[in-house]
Amino acid sequence: GTTILEDAYMFRLLFTGMIGAAWMHALALKQCFTNDRLRGIFKDLLVQEIHIIDKMIIFGKSKGWLGIVPQYSPKL
Repeated sequence: GTTILEDAYMFRLLFTGMIGAAWMHALALKQCFTNDRLRGIFKDLLVQEIHIIDKMIIFGKSKGWLGIVPQYSPKL
């Protein structure tokens, strides 16, 4: 039989993967901060991933695929 993956499911898989990649590149950047060449590579990857994640957040919100984050309001 044919399995159909829904758009929201595929979005979540991609979004989770992008978050994981950004996390790993941030850790790699932290580990090689004294190596100029490697630091530049991981910094560029991380910045590109952050831009993509930002666009994915905007898209996911517009589709209703990202949960609503509770707002913090201190009681005064």
